[in-house]
Amino acid sequence: MILLICSEFNWSLHDRTVIGILMKAPTPDQAAKLTVRQLLPLLKRRQNKDAKAARIQQILRSSQLEVAPEIVQAYAINVAATVRTISRVNDQITELEEQVGAHFSEHPDAEIYLSQPGVGLVVGARLCGEYGDDRTRFRSAKARRNFSQTSPITIQSGKSKIVCARAAGNDWLLDATFRQANAAILNDPYCYAYYRKQRDRGAEHNAALRQLANKLVGILHGCLARHQQYNPAIAWAHASISVAA
Repeated sequence: MILLICSEFNWSLHDRTVIGILMKAPTPDQAAKLTVRQLLPLLKRRQNKDAKAARIQQILRSSQLEVAPEIVQAYAINVAATVRTISRVNDQITELEEQVGAHFSEHPDAEIYLSQPGVGLVVGARLCGEYGDDRTRFRSAKARRNFSQTSPITIQSGKSKIVCARAAGNDWLLDATFRQANAAILNDPYCYAYYRKQRDRGAEHNAALRQLANKLVGILHGCLARHQQYNPAIAWAHASISVAA
């Protein structure tokens, strides 16, 4: 039932609402007895809380395969222990995010990083931390892309030419650029149009995402070099993409 709730609302298993449900009711019988009033506090800051609570209650009360009581109780102990661990980790993550937000916001380039599409406090701090404070460290966008591991490698021998992904570089930074690109296609129309262009050319999702990440690294380099925040009109002026109005 928990997996069905996660699927319907696009929540992860470590989502605070899911963890809250499991803490209140680690067994199916206990979950079926939860009322809408008990579920509502677990849906803080979510839209349509009443409708979501009613739907969750409906899912928790739906019929399911029966399991021997002894097995249910054994798994309930395991679930309760796991949930307490995840809950504590979630609290620690929240504390770390608060610290990142408090300190990264004081960095002189914070506003430039945070202006980039797909970049929030955590990804922004990761990018800044991996690139370093020195804006002149990378002499060109190409150098920054190579360090980021987003730029491709071309291997040519005679008439043979192979273009492949760069395997050597900063893996932590590569992960951060992919996270940025993945968020950017959901929130920035220019990024989505660029990603869509690569897909239409036959690129698979990961390849298209890597090309977008490579483009975004170049845009960030230009913004840092000029000490300017992200401006889509400038960043995508020569990208030959069309954005729906």
